[in-house]
Amino acid sequence: MTVGELGSRMSSAEFFEWVWLQQYDPLPDPWLASGTIAATIANVNRGKHSRVMKPTDFTPGNPDPVASNQGEDQTAAFAAFKAAFAGARISPRST
Repeated sequence: MTVGELGSRMSSAEFFEWVWLQQYDPLPDPWLASGTIAATIANVNRGKHSRVMKPTDFTPGNPDPVASNQGEDQTAAFAAFKAAFAGARISPRST
């Protein structure tokens, strides 16, 4: 969905409500939930001298949100949405 489509489908009040909700009561990470189930099954069936598996052993990518750039991407998306509602021009993001 583009920023323009989002602006026509969702009010700014609803958007800020979702931002607040995600900040104070975030949705669970589906990869971590699946990793927890997989680690539980693996640990129940592991050998006596096998290492204990962790949920992050079964998740793709970098499970550490501090080390990833997810926050930067969310900040850029928020700025673009805010600019669309303010009528300001959005400059292209540098890569």
